[in-house]
Amino acid sequence: MSPQDNALFHRDGSVWHPQQLSVGPWSPDALHGGPVAALCVSVAEELLPEPNFVTTRLTLDLVKPVPTRPLEVRGEIYKQGRRVLLTEIEIQSGGKTVALASVQRTLRQPVELPDLSNSRVRLIPPPDCPDDFVAFDPEKMKVVPAPFLHHATELRTPRASALFERDPTEAWINVHANLLPGIPLSPAAAVVAAADYGNAIGAPLPPGPGLLFPNADLTVYLVRQPESAWVRMTPSTSWLPNGIGQTRCLLDDEQGMLGTSVVTLALANRT
Repeated sequence: MSPQDNALFHRDGSVWHPQQLSVGPWSPDALHGGPVAALCVSVAEELLPEPNFVTTRLTLDLVKPVPTRPLEVRGEIYKQGRRVLLTEIEIQSGGKTVALASVQRTLRQPVELPDLSNSRVRLIPPPDCPDDFVAFDPEKMKVVPAPFLHHATELRTPRASALFERDPTEAWINVHANLLPGIPLSPAAAVVAAADYGNAIGAPLPPGPGLLFPNADLTVYLVRQPESAWVRMTPSTSWLPNGIGQTRCLLDDEQGMLGTSVVTLALANRT
């Protein structure tokens, strides 16, 4: 795939043009939440490019399905302190707001800690690595996989058919698409793009005629930059008959904990 084809977006100033690679599973005319999350983090990092600050939180509200039409993206700094920087991002299409985000960046500096060897605070590697899992087989899905999953992401699970099984399963995810032609995703943007798979990783069945479970939001907390392109997601999911669900995920790389993610699920029956 050429650098041009491997881009989630093209850009003309504040207008971002979604590419086919960014399309999600719910409609051929709407984006996957992962590229939207990555776009918000990328704009915030562009507004506040200080090298000693790292992205530590994204809170994203998907106000409406984000369309494949051109997107007007506006970013504003609303706190620029010595240790914490905050930005607000608004995405509009056709003059209507489709997504809102808040992105926090925090100063990275040396800190002398006490001995924590026998405490709960420790950084330990996860029990497996990407090579221990197998590539997810899209042919196992009952629906055609979305372009973002099929062409922008490498997904590995304990078994080729482990996604959407009734028992929770861990997954290693590598979002390898570029943000723009020739411009890769930043480490934090790649992590939040992967984190939006929480609703799928935690789902006990595939989306289809019986039940849909799109996420209405995404919140990601990060404590450090990832050491590689791979993110390990360990889900815990609650689905309730009131039509509301939630999936929480621990996020790791090969070295250990990166942070956590949470999505709210708007459960709906469809025949």
